[in-house]
Formats: sequence, C-alpha cells, structure tokens
Amino acid sequence: MPRLGLSGDTPLTWPGGAAPAAARAFLTHLESRDQPSARRIRPLIMTTLCGASKDLPSPVGETNIHMLTPRGRVLCVAESWPNIIYAIGLALSTGNLALVLAPDSAMEWARHMPRLLAGSILRVDPGALPECDIALVEDGSVMAAQAASTLTSREGLIVPIFDIKSARPEWLVGEKVVTDNTAALGGDVALMSLTS
Repeated sequence: MPRLGLSGDTPLTWPGGAAPAAARAFLTHLESRDQPSARRIRPLIMTTLCGASKDLPSPVGETNIHMLTPRGRVLCVAESWPNIIYAIGLALSTGNLALVLAPDSAMEWARHMPRLLAGSILRVDPGALPECDIALVEDGSVMAAQAASTLTSREGLIVPIFDIKSARPEWLVGEKVVTDNTAALGGDVALMSLTS
C-alpha cells in the first residue's frame, strides 16, 4: 500500500484504528517473560491498522469510506523463539488469527497464556496444515520449507508466503471501500469519466 503512505519506516497509523485486545494481551504476557521480544513487537502492537478507515474524495456528494480489514488466518512457521514471537505479533497486531507451527523449544513462552489468547493463537499439526490466508515463514527453516511446499502444492487459493523478517503489517490486512450514494445520479456524464 505505498500509495497510502505506508512505506519505509513511517509509523502505520490510520484514523479509527486500535490495537486488538488479543495483541495487547500478547504483549502484556511477554513483558513478564521475555523483555527483549516484548520490546521488539511493541511497535507492531502500537500500529493502528486494525479497524482503521479513511474518508475518500466524494466528487458528487456521496460518502466513500476506505477500510482496512484483517486477512483472516495467518500461518506462522519458525523454529526459533524470537521469530515465532515476531510472526505472531504481526498476525495479532493486524487482527488476524495466528496458526502456529513451531517446535516445543520455541514455544516455552506460551506456558500459562491468558485465556484471552486461547482463541487467537492456535498450534497446528505439520502433518495436517489447515487452510490459511497468508503464511509467514522463517528463512532457512526446514519446517518452514516443508510447510511452504505443502501450501504451494495445494489446489485452489494461492497463499502469499512472506519471510518473517521482511514482512510488514500492511501486507496482513485487506482493503475495502464502501460507497453510500443517496443522490439521484440520472445521466450525469461527469460520473462516467471518473478515474480512481
């Protein structure tokens, strides 16, 4: 979404957005267990993409609202503790469900997770990967390579696969524009020449 000003190191702030409750709970959980990881994901949690909206130009008096929405189910695959935490932070900060594929050694932080996170962070079986909308994978990980191979060999939906270290929050949201036009448009020729 470079056209929206979401590029480089610019803070991802949009009107009306807020950090989801699950993302805030995840950050709080980490702050008492892994301060370095908590500091790393705090900027993600503070983004305001989830539920954000902007008014677009209204050439003929209509109302046009551009909204950002979660993509849905994000598969997070990593064998290292820091990377799996970062991937989950990306998923939760944008209002998505995190499907987690990681070895037990990378999931020690998940012990005694608050109940609020139980429905937002789900571990999955490598032998039965569920459907997902996006995958975040750890470069160089055997587990991630196997998961990517499984996803790309499936028929149907093409799942975007991003390296965890280079992924950006705006890649994990969708865009929707809602137009409310109560005017009688009739045969206004000007409307026929509008360009986006």
